[in-house]
Amino acid sequence: MQLKAKPKSFFKNQRWILLMMTVPFFLCVVAFSLVPLWGWLIAFFDYFPGTSILNQNFAGLRYFRRMLNDRYFFQALGNTLVLSSMALLTYPIAPIFAILLNEFRSDKYKRLIQTLTSFPNFISWIIVFSIASTFFSVEDGLVNQIFFNRLGWFSQPTNLLADANIAKVLQTFILSVWKNCGWSAIIYLAAITGIDQSLYEAAKVDGAGRIKRIIHITIPGIMPTFIVLLVLGAANILNTGFDQYYVFTNAVTLPVLDNLDTYIYRTGIQNLNFSYATAVGMSRSIVSVILLTAINQIAYRVNGSKII
Repeated sequence: MQLKAKPKSFFKNQRWILLMMTVPFFLCVVAFSLVPLWGWLIAFFDYFPGTSILNQNFAGLRYFRRMLNDRYFFQALGNTLVLSSMALLTYPIAPIFAILLNEFRSDKYKRLIQTLTSFPNFISWIIVFSIASTFFSVEDGLVNQIFFNRLGWFSQPTNLLADANIAKVLQTFILSVWKNCGWSAIIYLAAITGIDQSLYEAAKVDGAGRIKRIIHITIPGIMPTFIVLLVLGAANILNTGFDQYYVFTNAVTLPVLDNLDTYIYRTGIQNLNFSYATAVGMSRSIVSVILLTAINQIAYRVNGSKII
């Protein structure tokens, strides 16, 4: 009697197919995230483009010592910490907006508002700067036209984009929130959708109103998502962003908006000091990894679950 071959497990075949589908993404991570780490060697040499790094003069830790004695570096570091901390304070705005949007009874208006608030995320900061210049220009800006020319609230025309006293507030609590709030709310809307609807039905039967359902069901349901995003944002505190602050920085706001990203660009690209800029960027990356590891352990001790 001839025995038939036992068919291969479909699950095992499917598992290998899914595993092979991840290979291109893994190669992209290696090519764009791991291979560039070879460039960290520049921080230990007197590097100048056009010559092999093996033929450059070895500098040791000279550029790291210079970094610790550079007051402009500490100015950029301080601005980075302040701007990132202010950005963390805006994190509750997105879940609050998502909760309010979810309470809309009309799906038509809900989709309209969600589309309008998500659209700014796809606008580059160059366009945002042009829009802000149109609103806050001294000569023909809309703000000065209304509050100075017509209402007389300002004693003289004011250029808010060149005011160092409100530059940080304007960038984090107004422009960044306007640009990112709608897009960030999508994550929380997805989290709200994943909440078991039977909980809401049971709460209605027990006589809970809309506010109580939000407090006791919606907020606890999206809290894990909020904590994960907050932890990742706190671990990324040294990466403020480049394009936003580069286009909005001018001679007046430079002392308060210059962060590590713009400082590295100005030092490395504009001043051709590649070794020193690499040392600053390398130090920032190492500190970010340490922060992520520490915050991950704190999250594990508090919630019993790790982010990574």
